[in-house]
Amino acid sequence: MRVALLFCTLIALASCAPTPRGVRDTDVTMNAVVGVADTRLTGDWIEVAAIGRTPGGSWSITASPDGGLIVTGPDGVGRGSLGPTGRLTLSTFLEPLFLLWIDADDRTAVLGTRSGAPAIVLDRRAALPADRAKAVRDILDWNGYDLSQLR
Repeated sequence: MRVALLFCTLIALASCAPTPRGVRDTDVTMNAVVGVADTRLTGDWIEVAAIGRTPGGSWSITASPDGGLIVTGPDGVGRGSLGPTGRLTLSTFLEPLFLLWIDADDRTAVLGTRSGAPAIVLDRRAALPADRAKAVRDILDWNGYDLSQLR
């Protein structure tokens, strides 16, 4: 009888455990940075970390003469724009990216999608300093990303 009771208790507890939600908990509201000028993203970047893809590619973002952005990177050459709500649409991605964070000196930026993959960490240099690495992890965690997936 005790064994049956213990077994039922363990089954009940297991059903209370959170179920994996993939790379991002989509029940968590995504918080994008608003009111950022797209010129803050222009220049050369290194993809220093990512979720849902292999990091390491170089990005070059330039202003298009007719408005918007031209992005050359590991996903090809694409056109896009950064809206006032932090929504970054790029022709090389199936869904919009959102600017989740950019530091005050425009050295590190975090981009993410509502579905969770990809999340992309860009930096002007290949080495991310400890203070900004912590900020990146905090931002991704705040937005519901599974930090164990961060590469």
